Amino acid sequence: MIATLGSAVSGFLGSATDAMLRSIIGVRDYPKALSLNRGRDATINIAGNPVGGFLYGVAPWLPFLVTACCMRFPVPPRVAFARRVRRMRPPRGRRSSVTL
Repeated sequence: MIATLGSAVSGFLGSATDAMLRSIIGVRDYPKALSLNRGRDATINIAGNPVGGFLYGVAPWLPFLVTACCMRFPVPPRVAFARRVRRMRPPRGRRSSVTL
């Protein structure tokens, strides 16, 4: 049940991050941002199961605690991402009117 729900959410939201990038990244930087986003997602998908299995081997409740902590305290990655986006954006008067 939980795996099915997780897969459904992942399926619905997986492409949402690609669409979100279009609104926050300039046209020139979009291909690089898209490749970094997909690389991050692939790394998480590849490493997630072995790490979860290891944590479950240590203690059956540990993967759930780690997931809850990651969901509860995502502030440092968001702050770092916001700073990076601000540096990548062109000044307000120089934004391209081209959209993807």
